[in-house]
Amino acid sequence: MVYAWKVFKGGSICVKAKGFNSKGKKTWYDAGCGKSGKITVPWGNVAANKEMKVKGAALLRWS
Repeated sequence: MVYAWKVFKGGSICVKAKGFNSKGKKTWYDAGCGKSGKITVPWGNVAANKEMKVKGAALLRWS
């Protein structure tokens, strides 16, 4: 599963993205800090919604 984000107003943010390990357990993957980024996380055969954890004061768009 691919996550991408871009800050359009404010400073840098730090991001964690939800994925699933080889046993199907939810795991948070560190996607790093900055004004934009992209990460691919393992997902497996799991039916779930994408989620991100964000730290920082900024407005952003993500997909």
